Amino acid sequence: GNQHNPIEYLKGEFGPSAIFIKSFRASSPESRSDVYNIGAAFTILFSELTNLGGITQNEWTRAQIDNAFDFYSDSHDPHPLGLDYSGVWMDNQTFMILILSLDRDEPKGPPPLTGGNFRVSVKASGNIRNRPPQST
Repeated sequence: GNQHNPIEYLKGEFGPSAIFIKSFRASSPESRSDVYNIGAAFTILFSELTNLGGITQNEWTRAQIDNAFDFYSDSHDPHPLGLDYSGVWMDNQTFMILILSLDRDEPKGPPPLTGGNFRVSVKASGNIRNRPPQST
Protein backbone atom coordinates (compact mmCIF):
# COMPACT_ATOMS: atom_id res chain seq x y z
CA GLY A 1 0.00 0.00 0.00
CA ASN A 2 0.83 3.66 -0.07
CA GLN A 3 -0.62 6.89 1.34
CA HIS A 4 -3.45 6.85 -1.22
CA ASN A 5 -4.18 3.11 -0.92
CA PRO A 6 -3.23 1.88 2.56
CA ILE A 7 -2.86 -1.84 3.20
CA GLU A 8 -6.00 -3.38 4.72
CA TYR A 9 -5.88 -6.57 6.77
CA LEU A 10 -8.70 -9.09 6.96
CA LYS A 11 -10.32 -9.57 10.35
CA GLY A 12 -13.22 -11.58 11.68
CA GLU A 13 -14.76 -15.04 11.30
CA PHE A 14 -13.98 -16.89 8.09
CA GLY A 15 -16.58 -19.64 8.38
CA PRO A 16 -16.74 -23.17 9.67
CA SER A 17 -14.18 -25.87 9.12
CA ALA A 18 -14.56 -28.18 6.13
CA ILE A 19 -14.15 -31.35 8.20
CA PHE A 20 -17.09 -33.57 9.04
CA ILE A 21 -17.86 -36.65 11.12
CA LYS A 22 -17.25 -39.69 8.92
CA SER A 23 -18.50 -42.29 11.41
CA PHE A 24 -19.88 -42.58 14.94
CA ARG A 25 -19.70 -46.04 16.52
CA ALA A 26 -20.67 -47.50 19.86
CA SER A 27 -19.09 -50.50 21.54
CA SER A 28 -19.84 -52.32 24.76
CA PRO A 29 -17.45 -54.06 27.16
CA GLU A 30 -19.79 -57.09 27.04
CA SER A 31 -19.30 -57.37 23.24
CA ARG A 32 -23.06 -56.95 22.80
CA SER A 33 -24.44 -54.20 20.61
CA ASP A 34 -27.61 -53.80 22.69
CA VAL A 35 -26.06 -53.30 26.16
CA TYR A 36 -25.14 -49.87 27.50
CA ASN A 37 -23.07 -50.01 30.68
CA ILE A 38 -20.10 -48.38 32.34
CA GLY A 39 -17.19 -48.96 30.01
CA ALA A 40 -19.21 -48.46 26.84
CA ALA A 41 -17.26 -46.44 24.29
CA PHE A 42 -18.29 -44.09 21.50
CA THR A 43 -15.76 -43.51 18.72
CA ILE A 44 -15.96 -40.48 16.45
CA LEU A 45 -13.97 -40.61 13.19
CA PHE A 46 -13.43 -37.32 11.36
CA SER A 47 -13.05 -36.95 7.60
CA GLU A 48 -9.52 -35.60 7.94
CA LEU A 49 -6.85 -34.70 10.49
CA THR A 50 -8.00 -32.26 13.18
CA ASN A 51 -6.37 -29.70 15.46
CA LEU A 52 -7.65 -31.75 18.46
CA GLY A 53 -9.93 -28.88 19.38
CA GLY A 54 -6.90 -26.77 20.27
CA ILE A 55 -6.62 -28.58 23.63
CA THR A 56 -3.12 -29.82 24.35
CA GLN A 57 -4.04 -32.30 27.08
CA ASN A 58 -4.83 -35.76 25.73
CA GLU A 59 -7.74 -36.66 28.07
CA TRP A 60 -10.89 -34.55 27.90
CA THR A 61 -13.37 -34.07 30.74
CA ARG A 62 -17.15 -34.30 30.45
CA ALA A 63 -17.34 -30.49 30.36
CA GLN A 64 -14.89 -30.30 27.44
CA ILE A 65 -16.78 -33.02 25.55
CA ASP A 66 -20.12 -31.28 26.16
CA ASN A 67 -18.59 -28.02 24.90
CA ALA A 68 -17.41 -29.68 21.68
CA PHE A 69 -20.23 -32.10 20.78
CA ASP A 70 -24.04 -32.38 20.74
CA PHE A 71 -25.52 -35.85 21.25
CA TYR A 72 -29.13 -36.53 20.30
CA SER A 73 -31.54 -39.32 19.41
CA ASP A 74 -34.86 -39.59 17.63
CA SER A 75 -36.63 -39.14 20.96
CA HIS A 76 -34.38 -36.66 22.82
CA ASP A 77 -32.33 -33.62 21.85
CA PRO A 78 -30.01 -33.38 23.67
CA HIS A 79 -29.56 -36.96 24.82
CA PRO A 80 -27.09 -37.27 27.72
CA LEU A 81 -24.37 -39.90 27.51
CA GLY A 82 -24.33 -40.57 31.24
CA LEU A 83 -23.44 -38.99 34.58
CA ASP A 84 -19.74 -38.91 33.80
CA TYR A 85 -17.52 -39.72 30.85
CA SER A 86 -14.12 -38.80 29.51
CA GLY A 87 -12.59 -38.68 26.07
CA VAL A 88 -9.23 -39.21 24.46
CA TRP A 89 -7.82 -38.51 21.02
CA MET A 90 -6.60 -41.85 19.63
CA ASP A 91 -4.91 -39.90 16.82
CA ASN A 92 -5.58 -36.58 15.05
CA GLN A 93 -8.66 -38.03 13.35
CA THR A 94 -10.26 -40.32 15.97
CA PHE A 95 -11.84 -39.31 19.29
CA MET A 96 -13.10 -41.94 21.76
CA ILE A 97 -15.49 -41.31 24.66
CA LEU A 98 -15.60 -43.76 27.57
CA ILE A 99 -18.64 -43.94 29.86
CA LEU A 100 -17.56 -43.75 33.53
CA SER A 101 -20.89 -43.45 35.36
CA LEU A 102 -24.59 -43.94 34.49
CA ASP A 103 -27.94 -43.04 35.99
CA ARG A 104 -30.40 -45.79 35.09
CA ASP A 105 -33.20 -43.60 36.50
CA GLU A 106 -32.50 -40.77 34.01
CA PRO A 107 -35.91 -40.10 32.38
CA LYS A 108 -34.36 -40.05 28.90
CA GLY A 109 -32.62 -43.35 29.56
CA PRO A 110 -29.24 -44.35 28.16
CA PRO A 111 -28.60 -43.60 24.49
CA PRO A 112 -29.77 -46.33 22.12
CA LEU A 113 -26.85 -48.38 20.78
CA THR A 114 -28.75 -49.98 17.92
CA GLY A 115 -30.99 -48.80 15.14
CA GLY A 116 -28.88 -45.84 14.05
CA ASN A 117 -30.97 -43.32 15.98
CA PHE A 118 -28.23 -41.91 18.25
CA ARG A 119 -26.19 -39.16 16.61
CA VAL A 120 -23.48 -36.60 17.26
CA SER A 121 -22.63 -33.21 15.80
CA VAL A 122 -19.73 -30.82 16.37
CA LYS A 123 -20.44 -27.52 18.09
CA ALA A 124 -18.67 -24.37 16.90
CA SER A 125 -17.64 -23.78 20.52
CA GLY A 126 -15.56 -26.98 20.39
CA ASN A 127 -13.12 -25.32 17.97
CA ILE A 128 -12.42 -28.62 16.18
CA ARG A 129 -10.85 -27.63 12.88
CA ASN A 130 -8.86 -29.30 10.14
CA ARG A 131 -5.10 -29.57 10.53
CA PRO A 132 -3.27 -27.89 9.01
CA PRO A 133 -5.82 -25.09 8.68
CA GLN A 134 -7.30 -24.74 5.21
CA SER A 135 -9.86 -22.42 3.75
CA THR A 136 -13.16 -23.79 2.45
